[in-house]
Amino acid sequence: MPATTRRRTWDKCLLDAPQDFKEVKKKFTENKSWFEERREENLKANAAFLASLNIDDAKLKLKPKVEPKSLSSRGIKTKSVMEPRTYELRPVRGPVTRSSVLPEDGESQVTLSTCSQPRSESSNRGVGPVSLDTMQNTAQITAPVISWEDCIVPKGCSYSQTLTNRLAASCGPKPSVTEDLVDFVNICSLMSINSNLVAKVTPHRIYSIDLHSSLHNSPLVAAGDKWGHVGLWNVIPEKSSANDGVCLFKPHVSPVNCVKFSDYDQSTLFSSSYDGTVRRCDVNKQQFELVYSTPDEDDIQHMYLSEVDMNRVCVASTDSCIAYIDSRTSSVRSFDTQSGKLKCVSHHPIEKHYFITASVKGHVDLWDERYLAKSRSYLARLPHKKGVLSAFFSPTSGEKILSCSAGDEIKVYNSTDMTNIETESSFYHNNFTGRWLSNFRASWHPSREDCFLIGSMKHPRQIDLIGCDGKLLHTFHDNGDLLQSVTSLNAFHPSLPFMAGGNSSGRVFVFMAQMDCL
Repeated sequence: MPATTRRRTWDKCLLDAPQDFKEVKKKFTENKSWFEERREENLKANAAFLASLNIDDAKLKLKPKVEPKSLSSRGIKTKSVMEPRTYELRPVRGPVTRSSVLPEDGESQVTLSTCSQPRSESSNRGVGPVSLDTMQNTAQITAPVISWEDCIVPKGCSYSQTLTNRLAASCGPKPSVTEDLVDFVNICSLMSINSNLVAKVTPHRIYSIDLHSSLHNSPLVAAGDKWGHVGLWNVIPEKSSANDGVCLFKPHVSPVNCVKFSDYDQSTLFSSSYDGTVRRCDVNKQQFELVYSTPDEDDIQHMYLSEVDMNRVCVASTDSCIAYIDSRTSSVRSFDTQSGKLKCVSHHPIEKHYFITASVKGHVDLWDERYLAKSRSYLARLPHKKGVLSAFFSPTSGEKILSCSAGDEIKVYNSTDMTNIETESSFYHNNFTGRWLSNFRASWHPSREDCFLIGSMKHPRQIDLIGCDGKLLHTFHDNGDLLQSVTSLNAFHPSLPFMAGGNSSGRVFVFMAQMDCL
């Protein structure tokens, strides 16, 4: 019989027993037996013996002391400021357009609003050009204002001349690949990260990233964030800087989903944003010029650009339109592809009239610019399970197409024959980033066609280098000390052993190899 049952039975018997029996039971329980007394003595002796061994102190000494991991404090310094929420009354008659609240004609330079404000009707999104000097740090950023000159130019030099000298070696054609894939993977194994190679480049989530192709010992990283900021980080500044080589600008008012250094003029940086604008940062003129702006009534949620040649830029948007902008005449040719919302556009590196678009409807379309005016039909359609996040031609020959979709798949196509594009490989990769992380983009190495970079959801956090056959060639990681988050967007330097990845808190992580190790 279990002890609890016997106890309940004994208590029930006591309730029905006469008063004399209850008194006998009380006396029996009060008088401890010899066995009970010895048991208590043994318990006290055992407790005293264990206390004399100091087991608790020895356990604390053997247990390793785990210090809390702290994020890197390099880069811009921000603080969270809770602002009062504002409400706007709904208009009674007719919609309120942006044109009714833009500045008067003649205003060519503006100081953009704070980064905490989302895209609003009062944003000066279509005004340009915007001078670099007018872009001051907002109230959310506590570090001193660092000028463009202080960021990337040595003391005593004019920045136009210094950048020209620094970038002269990389203005030619893309460098050819001299080592095979095995040697390249060995070089990647020498690339590492330390606390000096981590910095906060933008105040908010990074939506785009690119590496400058200069042959300088210090990488130059550009990143665009959620609220229109474009940050430039000279990873190893040539002089001390309050922001550790980071310079921040705000040319847009919505997420900057594409930043790209020009392949033809290395002193130029292009940026496109959800606000429907494309801007060109000209170092020599020290301003962000307005290249393209959609009409005010268009509700653009995404824009991505591709540089066609030294004078033309192609833009794809969520209204399924493709626009060609010629900087010589400021002319715009627009075509409706009727392919749904476009997430990406990429041009063939040699035959520039060919380009591909990635649609949220789950397909990659191949187009020919020469026939867009006559026929709006695509040359080929490459289906996917779900929406396509990115699609790019291979950077040197264009003989391959790399696509990444929300259906947890990566595909590599053979595009040697444009009339018959075949699937070369298709494999699984976890691309589900959720709501709070930027979407993955599989990006080619700028000088290779046998491997590409993509973020990873695995623990410990890492960045995957994958071959065209789907084989995992290398993972960039640091045992969890510095790289503690998912880097959704990554970029390689075309010729030097530099790799940069950006996360959703505005931090950039750089892996690089020492030049004397190569």
